[in-house]
Amino acid sequence: MEKPLKNNEIQLKIQENHSSCALSKKQMNIEDFMVVQSWCMKEGWNVGKYDNTFYYQIDPKGHFLFFKEQNPIGSMSLVKHSNQFFTIGPFIVIESERGIGYGSQIWQQVITRLNNYPDANVLLYAVPQQIARYQEEGFKPCQNHLRWVINSPLFSSEKDQHQVYPVSLKSLNRIFEFDQNIFGYCRKNTLTSVLSHPQINGYYVEVDNTIVGYGLIRPCIHGYRIGPLYANNADIAKLLLMKLVAIAGRENIILDIPEMNVTGQKLMLSLGAKRDISCDTMMMVKGNLSSEFEFNIEKNYGLFSLEIG
Repeated sequence: MEKPLKNNEIQLKIQENHSSCALSKKQMNIEDFMVVQSWCMKEGWNVGKYDNTFYYQIDPKGHFLFFKEQNPIGSMSLVKHSNQFFTIGPFIVIESERGIGYGSQIWQQVITRLNNYPDANVLLYAVPQQIARYQEEGFKPCQNHLRWVINSPLFSSEKDQHQVYPVSLKSLNRIFEFDQNIFGYCRKNTLTSVLSHPQINGYYVEVDNTIVGYGLIRPCIHGYRIGPLYANNADIAKLLLMKLVAIAGRENIILDIPEMNVTGQKLMLSLGAKRDISCDTMMMVKGNLSSEFEFNIEKNYGLFSLEIG
């Protein structure tokens, strides 16, 4: 007698029956990112205007566009930062092609890239309704991130005893080191790509020739994003915010802050920032780096992006 199917197995059978059309794929070039960015905009994802350039420069071979009968219907990026560290995103199927198994097909085709890197750690950011799905793929929840929206007119300049400097070439190596101590992994290639772009602005704070905080701001589809924003304490984070928001004029600014950084949440409230719970995400990790991402979390006042952390 055949064993009865469970609900999830029934759903899988349905998906298999409806997605008999095998998708074709291509490795994306920089122009293909415009297609994916248009999909992100339709989803309401407020991505950075130039983020595609950064992701492509970091790993030109890690981005894939999928086609059904020569029409693009989905994409996924698996960005290689090193042989030991990858990030996932954006991973998207257009709305008209959802629910019939194409997402699973895309995932399986791209994730095989990791077969050549058995010891790699992989990072992604999941919306709440997708957490269980990624857990089935071996990802573990690590940190919940809360979305905040701040409006620059809420801020006024303040005098401070700390020295604040624009990010420059001579400060890069020290910024790389400071960033790694908080993020948990070396991001020299990522930050080099980001900081070489003319539309990226940043500041760092120095005390006794030691960097104690730095932050970047860049334009998004709507407004700006601040991040990374790393600081040894809330006063330094606030000082950096004052400098960064002045660049945005009257545009809204978004930040994603680890929920466990209670001081960061209090800072946002004290400055009149507003929550956007629809954009909260869970950092998930596959590998042995989860403890690294929780180290110095109280100094993380804003991540760079929901695609590469």
